[in-house]
Amino acid sequence: MNFIARFSVLPLILVTLAGCGCGGGSASRPIAEFNSRKISEETYLKRLETMANVRVVINGQTVSARVAEPLSQQALRVLLSEQAILQAAQDEGVEPSKDDVERRKDLLSEINPNYISQQKEFGLTNSDINWQIRMQLANENLVKRGVDEKTLEDIEEFIRDNPEDFIQPATVTMRWIVVDSETKRDEVDRDLGQGLTFGHVASERSIVRNADRTDGSYPATSGVPVPVAINRFAEDLRTVVEKTAEREISDWFDIQGQHVKIYIESKVPEQKVEPTAAQKELMRIQLTVQEGRLNNNLNLLVTKKLMDANVTVHPPYLRKMWNTFTKRLGDQLADLFPERAGEATPAGGGVDVGGEPE
Repeated sequence: MNFIARFSVLPLILVTLAGCGCGGGSASRPIAEFNSRKISEETYLKRLETMANVRVVINGQTVSARVAEPLSQQALRVLLSEQAILQAAQDEGVEPSKDDVERRKDLLSEINPNYISQQKEFGLTNSDINWQIRMQLANENLVKRGVDEKTLEDIEEFIRDNPEDFIQPATVTMRWIVVDSETKRDEVDRDLGQGLTFGHVASERSIVRNADRTDGSYPATSGVPVPVAINRFAEDLRTVVEKTAEREISDWFDIQGQHVKIYIESKVPEQKVEPTAAQKELMRIQLTVQEGRLNNNLNLLVTKKLMDANVTVHPPYLRKMWNTFTKRLGDQLADLFPERAGEATPAGGGVDVGGEPE
């Protein structure tokens, strides 16, 4: 929904709170087997640490992208930055309690009844979920310091002043066939004329990736057709979608030199959305946080906590990265606060440049 998307709490510039601070388990246990050959968890984690390319979604398409820096370095920085956020919350007297975590979890589950199960599908445990919520609350509490909490009356006023944020756009659920020649286009028409279903023809004829397994589902990354906002389509595709009725097959049209035909399974018209009480409560929290960002520089606070902490990094390959990272942070702090010039490592003892060999 637009209003939820608009007021999703933005991640910190310094860190992204996407991991968890828990975990554990034996590094030697097998995580998979191939013809009885075991792949250990240790092998799996090392591969994860050192992957040079990852799959990401850009504009709805899954592509391979090169990582900006090793995932091992990114993960360490996130984990230590999370500890800095918790330290800051403790020092400022705004550390979330267990009850705070449970209340937020209940709120998120009321908004999305599948919230917990969806998190677990990503491999998170109950402890991991609690950690994520705890970190989000600590983040919010630090940002909201000194800011008056928004009221439900404020939310009602916001809804009245921003009606466009509470419109669910029209959606379509459809399949498509894409071919690259007139001959293949004629073959599709012949198959459809013989009574074969659109999905079957798509699986046999379409050149879209995975069409043979998804029967031409749109989008191509989905196993089955899912609703897509019509206003997200490029003009040429949107025009055809809008004029093609439910349970109808469009005429052929061209996109980037390819011949395309779509089948509309269903359409849902644009409609006004009335936020629930739980959604209004989340909006109230997020509007307060949004205002707090104007008054509190959380990145700066977390940076100071990182620089003032005693941090020991044991593996040499990660220790070298952390030293480089904190040197850069020290230079940035010196630019902002000349009195801290020369603090290339944290003032509180900082990174342990010793440690055990691998």
